[in-house]
Amino acid sequence: MSGTSLLPIIAEIGVPVPLNTLWTVLTGEEAVAEWLGTIGYRATAGLSFYMQPDAARRAAGDITDAAHCHVLLQQRPYRFNFALYVPGTPHTLVAISLFSEGADNGFVRVIHGGWDQFDATQIQSRYEAMGALWTETLLPGLKRVAERMR
Repeated sequence: MSGTSLLPIIAEIGVPVPLNTLWTVLTGEEAVAEWLGTIGYRATAGLSFYMQPDAARRAAGDITDAAHCHVLLQQRPYRFNFALYVPGTPHTLVAISLFSEGADNGFVRVIHGGWDQFDATQIQSRYEAMGALWTETLLPGLKRVAERMR
């Protein structure tokens, strides 16, 4: 895989709720803590928060091994962008877009880019794990929270 650039991770999911409900789940402070596993998230551009996958550490407010994030953009009800990084590494960009597919159906697309800054041979497993995290855990979690709020 040497010399190969890693493409952005793209993950998508349909969510059977109105766009405004989907936006509330995507950016609301309590909902984000639940589906994205955050510590210190606030719905304000420029602020920092942490993604902590370990539930016990998250409950204790422990940021050990957490990804660091900065809110870059919140454009209601369509876009939420944040930088994500591990200290000492380049920032990647998570761009989440919402689309309406009728009055009671939304669609979420995540484009997690910036992987081309890394040596693909050194981070291939982390890249694949992040792709699986978006498709198998985070977006299904967002959908679960949204359906509960319906």
